[in-house]
Amino acid sequence: MSALPGHELVEAGLDDLRRGRWSAEAYVVLEARTRLRQLGHDVPERGFEQDLADVDSMVAARVVDPDGLSRLFALIEDELFRFPAVDPPSLRAAVLGLASRPEDGLRHGTPS
Repeated sequence: MSALPGHELVEAGLDDLRRGRWSAEAYVVLEARTRLRQLGHDVPERGFEQDLADVDSMVAARVVDPDGLSRLFALIEDELFRFPAVDPPSLRAAVLGLASRPEDGLRHGTPS
């Protein structure tokens, strides 16, 4: 793979996923996982619970700005009809719920 452009990013992302760490590189690998698997790379699966835990960690670490989420969501909300798999009211409720979390980033009273 080292002959391919961007191989450093992919290798770093795969390493982060294997170690259970979230990173921008891991995100890129997850977005490209179907193609990477077609090319023969073993991209670790992530589960919904792991995704929720990562969001909790990012909110608690202030990587995500909860106040900015509502503003950013408003920018895309009118275009969600383009994505039939997305239920706009449910996504809106989830985004607003995340944006209204307490300062410590706790979800449902459990530590992140």
